[in-house]
Amino acid sequence: MLLSAVQERAVESQGWFDQPALEHPAFSRFTSGDPRFPASVLYPAGGGPFYDANRPGDLAAEFFDCFNLVCQDAGFDLLSVDLARYVKQDMEQRNRSMASANRYHRAPTFDVSRKISVEKNVSVGTADIPAVRLQWDGRGEAYCFAGYPHRSSLWSIRRNFDEIGDDDFATVVESFGWLKPEFFNALPARFRFA
Repeated sequence: MLLSAVQERAVESQGWFDQPALEHPAFSRFTSGDPRFPASVLYPAGGGPFYDANRPGDLAAEFFDCFNLVCQDAGFDLLSVDLARYVKQDMEQRNRSMASANRYHRAPTFDVSRKISVEKNVSVGTADIPAVRLQWDGRGEAYCFAGYPHRSSLWSIRRNFDEIGDDDFATVVESFGWLKPEFFNALPARFRFA
């Protein structure tokens, strides 16, 4: 894929580029320029996502508080575990950690008793990537999936119910796609991330 001059400048300055989504005029398509974050997804048009290529730990693209696309390294082969059990336990641990941090900083208490429901056998994207879906308290939703580019890669698309409707979020989830190494190999060398 050849990039336009505008797209090349965007990749060089922010690590991604966007383009209109012809099949969904109210959306734009985010395309990563970072091979550590080989993803493309639609997002509601009207602004640009934030992607921090220098962020330690998890890599994430944040889309106007509507949703986040996150890739983290679990440190072990996720394809050999029950992903639904793992992501539920991980979320419960994060909830406990956030509650502890909120008490320490005297911030409002985070409710660790929130009910987390897990739905198995769902899929994400145009390639029907196997995933699990988590929902909690009618306020949040996440699709979690694993295995690319490494078997330890845990991906999630995390929704904020207050900021994006059901139909728009369904469009986001259905639009997700992996970017193959050939895409990144075709980029000019100055775009290669360390």
